[in-house]
Amino acid sequence: MKIKRPLNIFYCTGLFMKKTFITAIITLFCLNLETMASETYIQTAISGFSYNDENYLTVIFKNTPSWHTYWKNPGSAGMAPVFNFKINGETLNLTELPWPAPHKFKGASGLHSYGYEGEYAFFFKIPAKITQKILQKKIDLHLKWLACKNTCKQEEKKTIITWGPDKTFVSPENTFLWAEGRLIEKLKELPREKSFPKNLDIKMVISQKTKKEIFLKYTLMEKGPSFPHEKHNLLIPYPANIVSFEEEELFKDKNGNLHGKMKFIWEGDYLEPKVPLPENGRFKGPLKLRFLHYNPLSGQTSIIQKEFLFFSIIHDTPSKTQNGIFVILLFAFLGGLILNLMPCVLPVISLKLFSLIKHREYSQRQIIKHNIFYTLGILFSFFILATIVYLIRFTGHEVGWGFQFQSPTFISLTSIILFVFALNLFGLFELQTPGGRFLGGTKLKDGVLGDFASGIIATILSTPCSAPFLATAVAFAFTSPSNHYIFSVFGVIGLGLAFPFLLTGLFPSFLKFLPRPGMWMNHLKKVMGVALVLTVAWLMDIYHHLEIGKNSLIWMYLSYVAIFLAILFHKKIKLPKIITVVFYLSAVLIIYLNISDHMTPVKVVHGQKHTGTNNIEFTAWSPEKMKSCTDILFIDFTAHWCLTCKLNKVTVLSSNKFKKLVLKHNIKLLRADWTNPDHVIEKWLKEHGKAGVPAYFVRDKQGTLHSLSEILTISELKKTLSSSQDR
Repeated sequence: MKIKRPLNIFYCTGLFMKKTFITAIITLFCLNLETMASETYIQTAISGFSYNDENYLTVIFKNTPSWHTYWKNPGSAGMAPVFNFKINGETLNLTELPWPAPHKFKGASGLHSYGYEGEYAFFFKIPAKITQKILQKKIDLHLKWLACKNTCKQEEKKTIITWGPDKTFVSPENTFLWAEGRLIEKLKELPREKSFPKNLDIKMVISQKTKKEIFLKYTLMEKGPSFPHEKHNLLIPYPANIVSFEEEELFKDKNGNLHGKMKFIWEGDYLEPKVPLPENGRFKGPLKLRFLHYNPLSGQTSIIQKEFLFFSIIHDTPSKTQNGIFVILLFAFLGGLILNLMPCVLPVISLKLFSLIKHREYSQRQIIKHNIFYTLGILFSFFILATIVYLIRFTGHEVGWGFQFQSPTFISLTSIILFVFALNLFGLFELQTPGGRFLGGTKLKDGVLGDFASGIIATILSTPCSAPFLATAVAFAFTSPSNHYIFSVFGVIGLGLAFPFLLTGLFPSFLKFLPRPGMWMNHLKKVMGVALVLTVAWLMDIYHHLEIGKNSLIWMYLSYVAIFLAILFHKKIKLPKIITVVFYLSAVLIIYLNISDHMTPVKVVHGQKHTGTNNIEFTAWSPEKMKSCTDILFIDFTAHWCLTCKLNKVTVLSSNKFKKLVLKHNIKLLRADWTNPDHVIEKWLKEHGKAGVPAYFVRDKQGTLHSLSEILTISELKKTLSSSQDR
């Protein structure tokens, strides 16, 4: 179904008449005042100076107390000052510098405006190529501005100025001047162009309910002084022909993040030629908007720019009710529960089931203790993950679900830990709790520390998997401006992952369905050891596909050999302790050299990888390719460490049914490989409500983007293509 145009003729006419009425009233006030009085409320002076081998002309304003003028974007109504320079009747083109940062004014009628009070200055740089042309020549200067208090008066000044050999301007009408030091100080305070802040997120949205309310919604994730400030906006938009903006609304959440909303009006319907608001939500070209951005922490104002390729459709205002949060937490719990069935976690879950079989004759109290420590291991790990995500977001960066599998160091250390666990299961050694004989020699695999460690490993191996319900909850946590949702969602996912074992603690009778202990368990231990070795092989495959130093794979294999020999000679071949220590130190040294090799910078070129699936070619994804392509698109966001991605690739993307569907609809295939960190992919996924991979999208010929489920099916793909053709 197409989006109806949000600005119908009655709505647009009403807005146009409102603005025309306000301007007419101000003009009548101005004309009335000019006939009643000739008093000037704004004094001006023209000055010049040199700084850092550049020459400047400065127009200084001095307002009568309580009177103000306007900025480039005057707000609800008003007029910005106009500067006109001529020499011998020809326009003199000087380089206008950014205007000083304005203040916000609120009128008695509720209208908002941006402008200046007191003394302030506008700066113009004199290009080197015209310095000789204007030296000691008469320059005609014509200034116009609107001065307002309770009423407004349009004022102007015509004067002749001369630029002397001392690089200063002489004007017979100067009644006051600033010292050169003050001019240089004000020049340095002018807003400067800066890159878009990493801690600021701006989205353009339209309400599906009203079809005529369009907003900029933004969040500043920075803890600072109280805000809003009576004289400052967080954002002040520069004038743009195609849109006009209403007043900014601000509020703070409990975490100190600042949220803003600014309604804007699409003016394209009044332009010639007419530029209607796109019905499919995508602009034909980037809509570039510039803003003055006030940093409430530093008190500085800078100029930033944001390109909008599309606007999002919101069904309603994001709910802050407890019911909405409960739904997200329910999804988190169900997602964690389903993770128990995912292939990533099965080796560790199998070990935990093996432990339950051994403990089936224990008392309910002992079983509960073992399962609680397993749960604590899971919750501890998810808390650490949430803390890492919080710290990364606090620095202004973004991450997604499974981000740690993009780290070679994490992969290598995890694989080494699992390798040691596998050697333990093969009977090469027995782990014991700290304290050894003083604690009764309790073995780790039989003790609560073993349960705690199993919980940690289960969490580590679960994070590259995505599951139904889980993706929705994680996306909410990662894209929510409030960081406490990250800890809440991650904690509930952990409870879902641990729930089956908590259930057996509360109802030990469930253990009766498991087989009794026997000699078969010694054989099962070896099978579990093989499962862990296969998990290590999977991690090594991921490791191979990461962007790492050329020697890292060699160091990795040497690490396994060194660890095996160190444990073998220590436990099975009795050698002098000094030799055993040398073997262990060698293992530690090799692991250190392996991690050090990860620090070698490797250049990652975005968008260079592409792969084929069943003779169907996938092209490397990039935002530019999406923009330039007019065909139907299928976009696959994947990673080599994502097992759910591999499952979808085997069952759907490599199938003949998928191939026939692609050929039938002439679909162009794009694949975004997120195996290694890629900030372009991270940012794009976040903007489209995704926290990780897999993520699948279809963009139809009308330019509308459709999000698909994490567990991909041919039927869902057919339904999406069919519905898009009916639009």
